[in-house]
Amino acid sequence: MSVYSQVVVGTDGSVTAQRAVRRAATIAAGLDAPLLVATAYTRARPEDLGPRSQRAHEPGIEASFGFGYIGAQETAQEGAFVATRAFPSLRVDTITPQGDPADTLLELADDKADSLLVVGGQGLGASGIFLLGNVPNKVAHHAVSDTLIVRTTTDRPEGAPHSVLIGSDGSPTATIALDQGLAVAKALQADVTIVAVGRKDWATDVLAEGAARASAAGVTATTEHHEGDPAAVLVERAAAHDMLVLGNRGMTGVRRFLLGSVPNKVSHHVVTDLLIVKTT
Repeated sequence: MSVYSQVVVGTDGSVTAQRAVRRAATIAAGLDAPLLVATAYTRARPEDLGPRSQRAHEPGIEASFGFGYIGAQETAQEGAFVATRAFPSLRVDTITPQGDPADTLLELADDKADSLLVVGGQGLGASGIFLLGNVPNKVAHHAVSDTLIVRTTTDRPEGAPHSVLIGSDGSPTATIALDQGLAVAKALQADVTIVAVGRKDWATDVLAEGAARASAAGVTATTEHHEGDPAAVLVERAAAHDMLVLGNRGMTGVRRFLLGSVPNKVSHHVVTDLLIVKTT
C-alpha cells in the first residue's frame, strides 16, 4: 500500500513549475502512487473587459484575458507529458478546475486527505497564475494533507531523494511527522537522519526514541544533536540533504519548535525540498 493515495501537483507551464512537476512525478513513481497534474483557470469578469461596444468590436478580447480553459488544458497536458516521458508506467491524470490556483489545489487535496500536495517553492512563472509567496504559502498554511514544497530555482538531479532529514522534538505531533517521514524515506529507499535541537540531556532522549521508531519501521537512521536556534540549524543542516521533513503544528515549549515560527521560517529559507506533515 502506498504512503499516499495520490500525488497532486500544480503547474502553470513555467520552467520552474515544470521542475515541480518532474519532482512530483519522481516522488509519485517512487511511492507507487498516481499523479494528478492540475492547472487552474479563471474567466474574465465583464467589468474587466471594457465597454460592451469595445467587446463587440474585439471578439477575441475575452479569450486573451487571463488564463483560459483551453490554455489550462494544454498546460496540464504538457505537464502530464513531462511526467510520463520520465516515467512511462506512471499513472497520470490531468484536471483543469476553474478558480484561484491555491484554492483549487486545496480543494483537490481535500477530496482525499491522504494525498500529497506538491507545489513549487518559487518563481512559478510570470503568468500570474502562481505567485511567489502566495500559492505555496497559502497551501502550506491551509492544506489538510501533507505538502511538499519543491525548491525550483535551480536544476537538480532528477532522481528520487537519496537523503532525508527529519526534525523532531519528541512531542506527539512531531512523532506523527517522524513516522510519516520514515515511511516516505523507506518507500524511496533514502537514507535518514533524525535531528533534535536543544539541550543535550533532553535531545538524547528524543533521539533515542526516534532511532527506536526508525528501527521498528525497518529504517536505519543516524541521529544528530545541535544547540542553537531550531530554524537556523534545520536550514543549515538541510542543505546537506535532499529533503527536510517537519510537522506543521503543535510543537510548543521553551526548547521546542514553534508553530508559525520554525516551519514558516524554514519554508522561506531552506534550499532543499520541504515536506510539511499535517499533524493535527
